[in-house]
Amino acid sequence: PTLYYSPGACSLAPHIILEEIGLPFRLAHVSTADGSTRAAEHFKLNPKGRLPVLVTGDSVLTEAPAILVHLAMQHPDKKLLASTPDALVRSMEWGNWLSGTVQFAIFSISAATSQKSAVQTVSAVVLRLAVAPQ
Repeated sequence: PTLYYSPGACSLAPHIILEEIGLPFRLAHVSTADGSTRAAEHFKLNPKGRLPVLVTGDSVLTEAPAILVHLAMQHPDKKLLASTPDALVRSMEWGNWLSGTVQFAIFSISAATSQKSAVQTVSAVVLRLAVAPQ
């Protein structure tokens, strides 16, 4: 798969999950600063002109929470989504927290470094928080 991303554009959560899954993937930087998300080429991928975008074979997925659910369902062995209703919604809460709250909390890190460096810095902590007892 290819993850189209830009630091600060809610791309970090799918990047973290791709790393956690261990699936080989390609990163494609699309600048939000220079208007590249409004270019005709990007609109072909995502008519909303937003990031992230995950391309897997013939499928083009947009919006971080949807990408997270897709990746989790495609890799059930990683146990990123629970199977009971109550636990499933907790998994989804976690994914939305990761794609929203955590993304914005570490934006300054990813803006100052590379996205890959930011992912390596926070992945272990975030994943530890996800499985911490409530």
